[in-house]
Amino acid sequence: MIVLIIILYIILFIYHNINIKKETFINNNSIYNIIKKQKINKTKYNKNKIYNEYKNCKNCSLVLYQIKNNNLDIKDKNNINPRIHNKRIDYITSLIKETLKKYKIGDMIFIVSLRDNLPNLKISYLGPVYEENKNSLAIPSNWWAYFTKSDNRLFIPSLFDQIINEYKNKNTNQKKDNRIVFRGTNNCELRRKVRKLSKLTPKLVDVELPIGKSDKNYIPNDNLISNYQYYFVLRGRGKWTGSINQFSLANGTLFKIEENSKQPIELLLEPDIDYVSINNNLSNFREKVNLVANKNLMNQMKNNLEKKSNIFFTSDNIMKYMYYCLINLYD
Repeated sequence: MIVLIIILYIILFIYHNINIKKETFINNNSIYNIIKKQKINKTKYNKNKIYNEYKNCKNCSLVLYQIKNNNLDIKDKNNINPRIHNKRIDYITSLIKETLKKYKIGDMIFIVSLRDNLPNLKISYLGPVYEENKNSLAIPSNWWAYFTKSDNRLFIPSLFDQIINEYKNKNTNQKKDNRIVFRGTNNCELRRKVRKLSKLTPKLVDVELPIGKSDKNYIPNDNLISNYQYYFVLRGRGKWTGSINQFSLANGTLFKIEENSKQPIELLLEPDIDYVSINNNLSNFREKVNLVANKNLMNQMKNNLEKKSNIFFTSDNIMKYMYYCLINLYD
């Protein structure tokens, strides 16, 4: 009998630890390593070539910036939708200006792409995400929506750190719901597929696509973060979702449906170490959501995510990241 009990304990130990991959994260140079992961085809700095690429991209939404004597200016804007792009421009501009207060950068011109879909420019540039076979270094252009106040959409270092601390303090409460949650609009086939699959495991997964705030399935984002501890990271109509930045600070575990487009935080995180990685075609969906029962694994991933988020989401390190982007943009 004693032997059987010992064997049972061994089996339980193996079950709870077999899926835990070893954390390879090293704090030193972690911000610079995000740059190294972005294998763009860096071009030699050529002012005329950059300007020509900017002019010739007729259907692109671009901003042409100049740094001169360590001051930033906007030289030109192309195909701007004010309703969508102005806040991104203001945020990026303020972020780079604050970066220049801390770091010295040589004179240069460079392009920032504003649309979610990256253009096929022949020169290296800055954009909202990194994708293989594109020349974009990812910058946090959409953070105005998450880490600013409604009356001031600029990057202000002290305010940024304050907002990050508010996220962390708000999300340290005891979470009760053990299902993996998602709420979002019904605007793409991938979300509908995830909702359909979730009905096969209702005790593990809670996915709904409510139609407006009056829908019975609607959950305000603050309540969702406060009450749940496991979150799907799932894009909508575009190629990526900015909500991963919020959920990375939510004191929980992420179940991320992988995409080719990567934001800066996604380039720092390691699949199946810092979050549960689900194939984009959902072929391993059932297998991966079943991992939620492994509390040891979930806790380890949560701790790994928290460690990296604490490093990445500081004003000093975001400005350091922007500095690395700019000095590594060209050969």
